[in-house]
Amino acid sequence: MFGIFRFELKKAVSKLTLAVIAAAVAVDIYMMLFSYSGVMSFFNDPAQRESVHAIAGTVNEGTFDEIERQKTEFASLPENQVTDEWITQRAEQMVEEFLQSYNDGLFSDLSKEEYDELSDVNTYIARFDEPLERLSDEARNSAEWLKLADQQNAVSAALETRQNTLKNFDFCIVQSDGAVRERWEQLRDDYLAHGDLRFDYSAGWEQFSYEAQNMLPPLLGMVIVVGVASLFSVEKTSRVDSLILSSKYGRRKAAAAKAAAGFAFSAAAWLLFELINAVISFSVYGFYGADATCLVNADSPFYMTNLQFAAQSAVNSLLASMYLCGIIMAVSAAAKNRIVALLVGVAALLLPYVAAMLGLPAVTTLSGLLPGRLMNGADSINEYASIFDIFGFTLTDNYVIPLLSLLIAAITAALAVAVFRRWQVKS
Repeated sequence: MFGIFRFELKKAVSKLTLAVIAAAVAVDIYMMLFSYSGVMSFFNDPAQRESVHAIAGTVNEGTFDEIERQKTEFASLPENQVTDEWITQRAEQMVEEFLQSYNDGLFSDLSKEEYDELSDVNTYIARFDEPLERLSDEARNSAEWLKLADQQNAVSAALETRQNTLKNFDFCIVQSDGAVRERWEQLRDDYLAHGDLRFDYSAGWEQFSYEAQNMLPPLLGMVIVVGVASLFSVEKTSRVDSLILSSKYGRRKAAAAKAAAGFAFSAAAWLLFELINAVISFSVYGFYGADATCLVNADSPFYMTNLQFAAQSAVNSLLASMYLCGIIMAVSAAAKNRIVALLVGVAALLLPYVAAMLGLPAVTTLSGLLPGRLMNGADSINEYASIFDIFGFTLTDNYVIPLLSLLIAAITAALAVAVFRRWQVKS
């Protein structure tokens, strides 16, 4: 069995497949490094990383207030404040800038009271009465001030994200009833039971488990489509089907070996991209924040750490890859044609995005269950926030989506094997 499995696996790893893998890997590396959200473009300051990591632990509104107190204290120190002469000069400059803009036609809709206020130097001087407004440029650029600013911005964003998650809970509870409503309330209570937000610098995990997932459907998907499309049709295309199907191992084990080779190839391709993305993400940002509360899934009602979110995103994308592989193998066996299998595979990858671009809501919703959408494992957690009531048993969709992928992969693979064996008997 292993010998014929290895033989079938070699068919998947053809010269064309290797060329597609090389191209897809090159694009993936480039996008991970240089795209808008890539590690070379996205802000990455080691000083910021260390300052945010310095307050790792549980945080709440009190944490934000304490950082604000430290900022105010820092800004109130005489050596950190600007002089009254500088404030006056700056206020006069701001008035000149306003008047120039007004004369150029901007702010023409201002009332007389608003115009008088903005053209008064005392209006701008009053803005510098607060300690933070009196902070000098040297103090603003100091390491201590930047550290406090980074910490406060990070905590503020984290608390806002947590608050949005709780609002989503309330919305879902109001919109549901019965067993589904009880399940939503249980999920909210579970989320609140974790207490204060567990916080840490988490850019590496966010890059790996969220941004990198966006590259998987088009790149990994195309590799799987090209590699698997010919597995169940190559004998017919090359006209050696009668020879293969008349042999002892061809009759008994060929179909199962083809299915196993397809899944093994797809899993290996998935692992290759996951490893590349992990190396790039964590080598730049570090492993900080594995046990911190995951904040990139703010639309999802499930409490997760960054490590848990990354693990579930990876499992979702792996099972969706098997789902795509099963479809391609079934079409390849049924059509006995590699081109047809390629076209169906490309359609399964692109239809969700084409439907969204064309503004077809019904098609977009239905095609959202195709592998082209589900291979983005993070979206499978974020976008789908539903609870299914099945004969009184409630099941959240973070389980439904991967189970759906696994079920379809198994059914389509079994279909491919059955069709091939039937073709074998006819031959």
